[in-house]
Amino acid sequence: DLSMSVSSPYPLTQMQLAQTNSTHSNQLVLSHYFHKTDPRQTFAQYAKSTGQTLASVKQQFSATGMMRCYDTSRGGYEQITAQVVGRQNLIVGAAHVFFNADCTPREVRRCEFHLLSQPRRIFKIDNIVIKACVKLSGDSLNDWFVAELKAPTPAIPYLVPQGAVLPTVGDQLVQVAAEAVNGFPTTPNIVACSVRDVSYRLAPYLTDCSTGHGASGAAQLQPSATLKNRWVLNAIVSAESPTGHDGGEFNVHGGGYTTSAPVNGK
Repeated sequence: DLSMSVSSPYPLTQMQLAQTNSTHSNQLVLSHYFHKTDPRQTFAQYAKSTGQTLASVKQQFSATGMMRCYDTSRGGYEQITAQVVGRQNLIVGAAHVFFNADCTPREVRRCEFHLLSQPRRIFKIDNIVIKACVKLSGDSLNDWFVAELKAPTPAIPYLVPQGAVLPTVGDQLVQVAAEAVNGFPTTPNIVACSVRDVSYRLAPYLTDCSTGHGASGAAQLQPSATLKNRWVLNAIVSAESPTGHDGGEFNVHGGGYTTSAPVNGK
C-alpha cells in the first residue's frame, strides 16, 4: 500500500489554491528571466555536473512520465507529471488535476500515461484511486492519486520509502518534472533542492524546489542508501506559493516556496 499526506498554505482561498497549479500570470512566466541562477537543468546538464553519463541519468529517472486525461467540459487534455513507483505498472501523481476550484469533479475521461523516454508508447489506466478534493477544509492533505496501468512499463520504478517519511530542514532532494515549467525551455527538467521549513504554521513542509505549471505531481527524490543509482520517492509536488517559485530565492513570507506531499510507504 502507498499513502501520502501534504500540507499547503491554509490562508489561500480555494480559487487561489487551484490557480497556483493551473494558471500563471505574465508576471510569473517572465519571472524566470529575472533569475539568471535558475538551478533547473536538462538531463544532459545534470549528467555533466554530476560526472555521469547521459545514458545513466536517463536510466535512473526513466520512471518519470506524464499522465493525460481528456476533460470533456473543457474540450481538451489535462496533464501533469506522474511516475512509476514500487512496481512497473503503478503510477503516482497529484489529485488536483481531477477537480475544479470549487471542488466539483472535472468530467475527466480517457486517462493515459507515457514515459518521457517513450512518448509514443501509451499505457492505458486500469484502476485509479483518488483520495479526495485537494481543497477540502482549505488544505491539501488529500492531493494524491495512485493508478494501476493495464500493462507494465519498461521503466525502473522509483522506490517506496520504508515507513513514514519525516523530513528535516536541510534534507537534500532531486526533483524531476516532466513538462517545461515557467519558461524553462527543455522538457523534462531536473533540479537539486532541499527541505527548507518543517514548522512554519501555514505549511509545515516547504522546499525551495523550482516549480510551475506542469510540475504538479513531480517526484522529489533521495538516493537509496542500499541500491546504487536507485532513487526513493520521498514526496511529490503539490503546490507553489501564490507568487510562484521558478528559480527565485526561497521566501517563506513573501512567496517563493513549494509545498510537497510526503510519501508514506506501508
